[in-house]
Amino acid sequence: MINLTNKPLEPAAVSILDKGLDYAQTTSLKSNLNDIISGVEQAIQHLPIQSAEEIRQDISNIIRHWKPRK
Repeated sequence: MINLTNKPLEPAAVSILDKGLDYAQTTSLKSNLNDIISGVEQAIQHLPIQSAEEIRQDISNIIRHWKPRK
């Protein structure tokens, strides 16, 4: 990795960058579930009831069938 800025990078940033372009942080769906649901509800609150319910069902289906990366 080559730092093209004039700013020094913190060791944590260097560690992440050293992992390469294929690196993806894995997170648990359960740990983010409340944030996901809260965000969806906030985003759909101004939609017509039928549209909001369709989105809820789509999100529910995604969550139900989600499988973590291996």
